[in-house]
Amino acid sequence: MLSTNVERVRSRLHRDLFPDPPPPPEITAHRSLVFAGLALLAVVIEMARMWSSAPLNSIWAEDGAIWLRDAMKGSFVHAATTPYNGYLQLVSRLVAVPVAKLPVGWFAPAMGISGAAIVCWLRLYRLERECGSYQQSLLARDSRCIADSAPDRWS
Repeated sequence: MLSTNVERVRSRLHRDLFPDPPPPPEITAHRSLVFAGLALLAVVIEMARMWSSAPLNSIWAEDGAIWLRDAMKGSFVHAATTPYNGYLQLVSRLVAVPVAKLPVGWFAPAMGISGAAIVCWLRLYRLERECGSYQQSLLARDSRCIADSAPDRWS
């Protein structure tokens, strides 16, 4: 008798404390197009934010002198495993490998747009960590959480 009561309490606590997660949203063509459009808009906004520094005409310090040079000189494995100042810098090197295959005139725009895309992805990740699942609609989220994650805190 005692064991059935304990089992019943345990079952109820498990159900209340650890509910089954909701099913993930269905991936449809419409959702994919909306996501791609929002991602493109976010990259455009990020590029506009730093427009005064000419992101499509500038190759920043290590982008050209280190990452692109190493990607053009060596193999993919060499570019991905060579440390710089004691750090691996894997993301920067992984971006530089395909960019190094482009014509030289495209290096600056490709590195600038890639950097803006990475920043947007990191901002989405941080928003998801601070505000909960990105699968929820923005209207359903607490507006205070979104306001607290304003761009001045992301910099």
